[in-house]
Amino acid sequence: GRPSRPDAPLIDEARAGAPFAVTQTSNMIQTNIDKALLLSFDKDADAGIYGAGFRLTSYAMMPVMAVLSATYPEFFRRGRVGLATAMQYSRSLRRPLLFLAAAAGIGVALLSPLAAALFGEEFAGVVPVAYALAAYPLVKAIQALWGDVLTGTGHQRYRSRAQVFTAGLNVALNLSLIPGYGWQGALVATYISEAVLIGLFVIRVRQLYRARDRGANRLLAPDADGQVG
Repeated sequence: GRPSRPDAPLIDEARAGAPFAVTQTSNMIQTNIDKALLLSFDKDADAGIYGAGFRLTSYAMMPVMAVLSATYPEFFRRGRVGLATAMQYSRSLRRPLLFLAAAAGIGVALLSPLAAALFGEEFAGVVPVAYALAAYPLVKAIQALWGDVLTGTGHQRYRSRAQVFTAGLNVALNLSLIPGYGWQGALVATYISEAVLIGLFVIRVRQLYRARDRGANRLLAPDADGQVG
């Protein structure tokens, strides 16, 4: 039969979904642009070993991503109650998630020499890349926990703007560092941009806490008649 008309106008649906689309696009740029730039600077060998190292890390991070995907809806439910409730949930996830992330990084570092032995000398260059990426799962897990608190409490637009900014920063750093340093420059650009993104998330959450506390203090302050608001 004919498709039914959605209850909400399409433009409203698009407006609500746009920040999430922007976040995903920015994340893809930040994660993958360095490989393309390595190739554009004629650093094919660096692009090969760096891409392979990232792929190993991505495989190792699958348990971390599974936990983040499974817990994502709960941040919205907790966020409807308030910022403190969402943060409390984030803290409850921190220990097991960081344990999985640390295990992923250690696993990549320990197993990359085995992969090099299995796939030949051409794969041996991936080993130092894997060692350098050992901390990456931890960084991504921390970033996601702070970011999901913002999303769940209705601040997805801020998260999107922050990710657009750091994606641009990542591109600029890669353009500056790759010509002289190859995959090491790309790696530095990745860690710096991810650290800046975590910093932006932490700053925003703390600003929200301060704004909430100021609002609570105004409600509790006595008025001219000595009554508490």
